[in-house]
Amino acid sequence: GITLSGADAGNYTVDTTVTALADIVARAIIATLAANGKTYDGTTAATGTLSLSGMLASDQVRVAGNLAFGDRNAGAGKTVAASGIALSGSDAGNYTVNGTAMDMAAIARLAITGTAAADSRVYDGTASTTGRITLNGVLAGDAVSAFASYAFADPNAGMGRTVSVNGLALAGADAGNYSVSLSSNPVRADILRRSIAVAADDLTKLYGQRDPALTWRIVSGSLAGGDAFAGAL
Repeated sequence: GITLSGADAGNYTVDTTVTALADIVARAIIATLAANGKTYDGTTAATGTLSLSGMLASDQVRVAGNLAFGDRNAGAGKTVAASGIALSGSDAGNYTVNGTAMDMAAIARLAITGTAAADSRVYDGTASTTGRITLNGVLAGDAVSAFASYAFADPNAGMGRTVSVNGLALAGADAGNYSVSLSSNPVRADILRRSIAVAADDLTKLYGQRDPALTWRIVSGSLAGGDAFAGAL
């Protein structure tokens, strides 16, 4: 539809069609990341949603990328990065997009349980004892151990005595990735009676005299600190 105009237009003819080259530059749009938190799983894998802004209405464009936390350890406000962001869809060729995006999310500690076992021992006048914690739920390859304090209700000898477990805590290079609770199983152990042996002291008297006071001594074993032992022969 090319036409001429002007005072001298009638002196000329012109081709009514013409071609030329020009560019349609791809439209720049922005991908943003909304990352999801997760429970510690020993990996940096992350999930989330990539959203696009700046697209023309009705255009068919999708976005995808690779999501990962900066490290695998539990914590709040951890950086999540989307890399390799790419477009797809019938209109994807009309757009360019940023190659990376970032957001923050939390990795929650993994809840595990500890099962306590206490050691039986010989009576020593105290209520304390020793024991160990077996952890259930630690991921393979992680370095985590547990410790606690153990005590009988009182120091007296007896079988199948209840042991209280207090101060349960985790240790090890990966301890910060876990929270621990003690199983509800009762913990029991024995306080065995302490073995001692006594013997009468050798005494002499002259014939016709009254018997001397008979005494004795401990010849093997010992009394626990603060205990007293009385008896008569």
